[in-house]
Amino acid sequence: MCNAYLSIISQDTTPTYEFRPRKHRPGESLPEMRRQRESSESKDTEKTPEKAAAGKSSQARSDAATSADTTPVEDLLRSMEKFVGLKDLKVYLEDFAKSIFMQRLVKNEVDTGGMHMVFSGNPGTGKTTVATALTGFLYKIGIVSKEQPVVVQRGDLTSKWVGHTSEKTRKKVQASKGGVMLVDEAYRLAQADSSSKDVGKEALEEIMSFMEGGDPIMIFAGYPAEMASLLDVNPGLKSRIAYNFDFPDFNVKELADIMRMEVENKGLRLTSQANQDLATTVENSSTEPQRSKMNGRLARQVVKEAERHMYARCYPNDIQGCGLITQEDLEYSFQRFLSGRP
Repeated sequence: MCNAYLSIISQDTTPTYEFRPRKHRPGESLPEMRRQRESSESKDTEKTPEKAAAGKSSQARSDAATSADTTPVEDLLRSMEKFVGLKDLKVYLEDFAKSIFMQRLVKNEVDTGGMHMVFSGNPGTGKTTVATALTGFLYKIGIVSKEQPVVVQRGDLTSKWVGHTSEKTRKKVQASKGGVMLVDEAYRLAQADSSSKDVGKEALEEIMSFMEGGDPIMIFAGYPAEMASLLDVNPGLKSRIAYNFDFPDFNVKELADIMRMEVENKGLRLTSQANQDLATTVENSSTEPQRSKMNGRLARQVVKEAERHMYARCYPNDIQGCGLITQEDLEYSFQRFLSGRP
């Protein structure tokens, strides 16, 4: 993992933070550490172009963190404010981020072997988006050296050829070294394929062999019931998971809010009636199972379909109407998109 550490380098009222690649030595003061770092940096200019380039990259991250007006924790929380709902998750995530940040500040390092996670939630609840934001946070404080997670599924890890799964999985894990590896629909690794070959279990065992070392940090994501079952039948995996993040379904009001955001992001508007009755429209035009299976994806797809219908409705020359989504557009969109879906 990235060997950077975090230290306070200013005694001003508002401290600034700097990431550096050397650990604190017992009895060494922060000013002494800073002077030695500056001396070391001057010597780095005599190194090879490759090492100099690597140093510049590390320095760029350090300078950005030092000059920032907010901490990486505040940046993460601000990004989470854009999410509709997820109240309990945001509280848990804030506690996690503050704890990890302070561990880096006080101890200069964090045991990444104790940072593996499970993200449990139905489709469209934001698991991949939050994983990306969380990876960005860990990157900013120097725990990982890659800003984006590597996202994989069962098919990326398993092989139909006997004995090839371990090698294929190992390559994926090696490619994720220094960062975060997100296994989407991870529960599928516990399912045998059509020929009854337990290649998923083979892949999972290969992943677990890397987890004690904490590199990469693993996030296993999937449906709540299936993920609970995966952990129950794999006590070795369960014992390696330190954090469980639950992503609840969105209620009709939250789905309506997501739709409003989507409409605004497209540069469109809702009519007064459509906006006022939006939550009721969501509830009356979809079933609870449909909302649970799709969540935010339902909101986004319905707005996309409503936009298409709006343009068709405005043909051939209602230019002013092309920008205003009506109640009719929404009702048509729900019916069109959900037709035939249980």
